[in-house]
Amino acid sequence: MNSRGGQRSSIDRTATLLVALGAVAGCSRSVSPLESNRRYVPPAATPRSSLLEPGATPPVPAVPRPLPAPRAPALADPGPVQIRVVRVRTAEGEDGHGNTVRAADPVAIDLEAQHGWPGRGLALSLRVGDRQFYTPGYPTPTTMRFVAADGRDLPRGAEVALQYGPDVTVSRVLAASLPEPR
Repeated sequence: MNSRGGQRSSIDRTATLLVALGAVAGCSRSVSPLESNRRYVPPAATPRSSLLEPGATPPVPAVPRPLPAPRAPALADPGPVQIRVVRVRTAEGEDGHGNTVRAADPVAIDLEAQHGWPGRGLALSLRVGDRQFYTPGYPTPTTMRFVAADGRDLPRGAEVALQYGPDVTVSRVLAASLPEPR
């Protein structure tokens, strides 16, 4: 209500509010929370200031060092490995080209390590010349077995190697050639 007993208009109320806010801002020099972020000036940095204080001396950036060239991961050494090729009775095996097919003359290529096979994070495969076998089995804790669908089709005189992952450079040659099947 105004001094004459009537109701104030919205313009009168707004004008009164603005005058009051101006008086408060002029007297106390307070700033609204929204304006405080815009007007904040950090104090000058002092030698005693910490990184947690506003206005602290920023850390000196380190000189970037060149990263070392990536290396192939070291292979866990299972020790000496004996290779045996034995005839087995099974319905299917690998053809050496990434396929599982019906077995014609199946043979198992057994790789036996004295202390077993250390675990790896990469997929393991066996390379025999140009053939690659991807599915190992473990008939005993120290034996890793790959089953070839046709033993007659295995390359003779070809290098035998274990490959870790898709990179051919991360492999371990086990023998110069496969022994004859028993």
